[in-house]
Amino acid sequence: MRYLARIVLASAVLLACNGEIALSTHNSCLVHPQLLVIPGAMPVFTYPPECGLSSLHVVMVTPSTTSTQVVWSFTVSGQTMVASSIRYGSAPAGATVQQQPRALVRGQVYRVSVVYSAGRDGFFGSEATFTQ
Repeated sequence: MRYLARIVLASAVLLACNGEIALSTHNSCLVHPQLLVIPGAMPVFTYPPECGLSSLHVVMVTPSTTSTQVVWSFTVSGQTMVASSIRYGSAPAGATVQQQPRALVRGQVYRVSVVYSAGRDGFFGSEATFTQ
């Protein structure tokens, strides 16, 4: 139940803030963090290296807005250093995996959402959509 609450909270923050939250301008990561998807059989998600990753969620985009199928999800503590690129299905060391990776379906649309940790500045996020 806590996992679902985290996803709902992160999604609400992303939707309310149009996918970005600028909490401060002293850190370039807080201004316009860009999440990119490098396509492939196992896509790679990249983001600015100065951003501290807190969680990553990949969901299947369906025509129905009432159901969301999480296909991969993990969180990391604020003390864990995470590389600025993550390959689908390969959670970083020290991550807590909430949803083991499911096979991606060719032609299916997915949304990846990340929540960044900015120390005392709080949390913010970004998202990207990709087709497998």
